[in-house]
Amino acid sequence: SSAPPGRANAGFSRGVLAGVAAALVLGTLLALVFGAGIGGRLGLTRPDKRAIAPARTFDLTLPDSLPLVFIGAAPLSVEQPAMALSPDGLHLVYITRTHTGTMLAVHDLKSRETSVLAGTEGGFAPCFSPDGGAIAFFSGNELKRLSLSGGSPQTLSAVDEPCGLTWVDASRLFVTGRQGLAPVFVDASTGAVDSIANGPRQAGTLTPDGAGMLYSGYHILRYFDLKTRKNWVLTARGLIPADAAVPPDALYGFGPTLLPSGDLLYVQPGGAGTLVATRVDTKTLRPTGQAIPIATSIRYAEQGLAQYVVSRDGIAIMAVTQGSGRMNFVAYSNAGAVDSLALPGGDYGTFEISPDGSQIVLVDWPVNGPPDLVLYDVARRTSERLARGSAVMPMPSWAPDGRSVLVNAYGTSTAPRKTLRYLASGGGTGQTIASGQFIALATAPDGRHVLRSDMTTVNLVAVDSLRSPGMPIPGINALANFSPDGAWIACTSIAGSRSEVYVLPLAAQSARYRVSVNGGEEPRWSRDGRSIVYRYGTTWFEAAFTPGAPPVIGLPKKLFEGPFINVPGYSHALFPDGRHLLLRIANESETHRLTAVTELARLLDGAARRP
Repeated sequence: SSAPPGRANAGFSRGVLAGVAAALVLGTLLALVFGAGIGGRLGLTRPDKRAIAPARTFDLTLPDSLPLVFIGAAPLSVEQPAMALSPDGLHLVYITRTHTGTMLAVHDLKSRETSVLAGTEGGFAPCFSPDGGAIAFFSGNELKRLSLSGGSPQTLSAVDEPCGLTWVDASRLFVTGRQGLAPVFVDASTGAVDSIANGPRQAGTLTPDGAGMLYSGYHILRYFDLKTRKNWVLTARGLIPADAAVPPDALYGFGPTLLPSGDLLYVQPGGAGTLVATRVDTKTLRPTGQAIPIATSIRYAEQGLAQYVVSRDGIAIMAVTQGSGRMNFVAYSNAGAVDSLALPGGDYGTFEISPDGSQIVLVDWPVNGPPDLVLYDVARRTSERLARGSAVMPMPSWAPDGRSVLVNAYGTSTAPRKTLRYLASGGGTGQTIASGQFIALATAPDGRHVLRSDMTTVNLVAVDSLRSPGMPIPGINALANFSPDGAWIACTSIAGSRSEVYVLPLAAQSARYRVSVNGGEEPRWSRDGRSIVYRYGTTWFEAAFTPGAPPVIGLPKKLFEGPFINVPGYSHALFPDGRHLLLRIANESETHRLTAVTELARLLDGAARRP
């Protein structure tokens, strides 16, 4: 592999921006300042650079009629950035709710006035241009640009199932579509598209020198070099190539932002929503200090984002929600009854119910490091760790006998190949059955075949020859599984402009039959194989299924709708009795209050946060 990129020092002075982290550490002192009264606290007139005023913190209150909405019209109800701060820190653009739906609004921090932006109906994921004169955003499946000096939005490009954007320089935007599978550069004037092979699946924040983009993927902090178009993983030793094994010292978190001072901000996983800062070498991104807690209850989402923004002039605005990241498992019946499982609130990932419904294997993320696998006994309402911090790829599945779990474990720095391993439900190190640059997705009921993915293509492969090419199944994503009789595969097709659920016979994968009507993903078979349940956004549907050539598929009927979390991987499952296993979070869907910190330069080198 090639050497890590040599990154130039940021082209900014050690000015006010880098004081964000230091100021927040002294939150108690700042609260005293706020409690004494700030006088025109939203009148953020710039002080003389030779005599910078003390740092200040305050609540930023939005109008009751124009709250900040966290998800809005984003596809599949996957949370995306809900706000953007202008480079000068004077204007906040955010998603808001109106009587007709959602729009973008702009809040002037100097005048304290808030207004909606005409032409931004259904807008989400706003992003400022480098000069602050325009914003880019998504509306439906369109990428748009709006000049803040007036005029109507300009449609730049069509983007199927958009999931993130960053304005990387005056002429280009980085955009991801197809749930992250289609990263591209888009010309900011003409809308011309330049595809990025093996590009990042998430958008992020630019480094101060403009050479790269920091982002979070599968909870791991990553770096994308804009010039070489290569991806890197942040570790305690610096950058390593993204195609190598994930090492034990990788940095885990959401929403990374690098300040000109060399302070790296990010929100730790693990359920508390803790914003931390650590000093890094700006050339190698190697940490040179400890991660220092800054603020808690910062809202974040499992797809890699954290809801805070920072301007280049030293203003930070954060969405603080109580219980941020604390999810709970519930069993939901079609009649509306909800039964909470006896699992403490936590930062959970994907999960699977055993074939007999007696156990659940689930992914549980700690504050820092790879995930644990937890085994939950449904009848006894007890849980135990099946694998602790074992660098397991969060896509476990049960073996057909229900006695072991198939997991994908990363290798080590000296043996970087991933391994496919059975872990007995009673504990133990497990049995390694194959190794290679792939992950297994599901096991056939007869135990003879698995669905395997190399992150670009799904293949049907015999268990005794997992490293063979197998039979490719093009045009579907990793969320696919076998019918109870093993004769069919239910899958999510990504061939069209939006995700749709299909079934295909195992004997002839080229034949495909559509199940969903207006979008769908995450298909699950009923235990008798006579129906398929799937989700689309926050709504669940069921379609009757009768096998045959061709099969008979009924029109989908709506089962229920609710604010249940969409995590990477499967985020719902079916018990044998037909109840649904879901993840629920107590966080609010919107807020009127944000927390802001400004004028931070005096705390740039605060001794309290340096090791």
